[in-house]
Amino acid sequence: VINTYHEAIQERMMKEDEKTMEEDNSLEKRRLIKMLRVYGGWEIRNCDDRWKGDKDVVLAAVSNYGKALENVAISLKGDKEVVLAALRSDREAYTFVAEYLKSDPDVLEASGLSKKRKKSSKK
Repeated sequence: VINTYHEAIQERMMKEDEKTMEEDNSLEKRRLIKMLRVYGGWEIRNCDDRWKGDKDVVLAAVSNYGKALENVAISLKGDKEVVLAALRSDREAYTFVAEYLKSDPDVLEASGLSKKRKKSSKK
């Protein structure tokens, strides 16, 4: 019975520690997103890799500095939402888009490279 009691207490303490860590991460994440919005998305280059792979953080960065896409996790260079946010901010971010997305019609249009867009601008 004593072991079970101690195990229960340890388990409860571990859960509380996990919750505290999640809250700390959440606060750190909110502060980081605010910093990227206020001081500029280029600051993501100085962030830990875990934040370079966090979609919310990356969206905050590329939304005000599209070329920040260069410094994010490879998986997010292929995330259409992230890519379009980066291109809306700076069309030159197209250089850093994952190869498989470079031919996507929405990506091409956002980058200004769409054939549709070129045809319509000639009229």
